[in-house]
Amino acid sequence: MCDWEEFVFTCNHSAIRLKSYCHFARNNSNHACPSVKVLRKCWRQGVPCESCAHLYS
Repeated sequence: MCDWEEFVFTCNHSAIRLKSYCHFARNNSNHACPSVKVLRKCWRQGVPCESCAHLYS
């Protein structure tokens, strides 16, 4: 199970990024993970996402 983390912005958009590969994905040449994604951490950001930043300035 690969570990993922989520970044939640003030505009209610979110971005999910890979934190670390599982054993199977590390040993696979395409880094394909046959298992479920595990969300390890959710980070609340104090700013809007890059797509919405121009709307707030």
